[in-house]
Amino acid sequence: VGDDKWPAWQAETLFRTCVSSLAGSETFGQMMAAEADQRGFYKADKQAFLADGLAYNWTIQKCWFPTFTAIVDFVHVVEYIYTACKAIHNDVAARWQLYLVWTRACWQGRVADVIKDLQQWQARLDPVAEGESPPDDDPRSILRSTVRYLTNNAHRMDYAHYRRDGLPVTSSQAESLVKQISKRVKGTEKFSTTASPVRPSSNSVPPSSATTPAWKPGFALAPYPHSLQGATV
Repeated sequence: VGDDKWPAWQAETLFRTCVSSLAGSETFGQMMAAEADQRGFYKADKQAFLADGLAYNWTIQKCWFPTFTAIVDFVHVVEYIYTACKAIHNDVAARWQLYLVWTRACWQGRVADVIKDLQQWQARLDPVAEGESPPDDDPRSILRSTVRYLTNNAHRMDYAHYRRDGLPVTSSQAESLVKQISKRVKGTEKFSTTASPVRPSSNSVPPSSATTPAWKPGFALAPYPHSLQGATV
């Protein structure tokens, strides 16, 4: 709400920039760091690193962006929560009510309460028998996955604190830019090549150095089923 009583807390978007590559996360992290360094992000008064829950994203953050506040994209969190609510309740009204309770709790930074509730729901389900491997759509699998996701990322979900600091809590600005690029390079009339991903030259240096890296991030396409690994900084 952007009125006098409740001033807007969202950070203002000044610009958006992308890097994209088929390289592994180690090389890709260097590319992200070089772009962030060139844009002056390491000198910013407030710094945030937003990502989903994939482990390699946080490896990149710890290695190349250690001073940045690590934040899990809130949109990914609510996706997990709603999927868990669907697994618990067939009744739509009950499902929605539980979703609102848990989403509000996460929004307020009370993820521990949500994890506790989920574990209680887990206890009501039949235990997984020895040697049994429930399918992904089994409620037991869904709740286990949700508990694991929230537990692993709980320390990156203090959204009330992030909002007070004026930090972003979703990657919507980045996602929209990625979609713009995807529309231009992944159309049905376009065909990819076997070009290798552009990698940093031997004279590149980490952002901690006083010298700006001499190389620029590149963009390459490869045949299906390979996919591009991209990020917006």
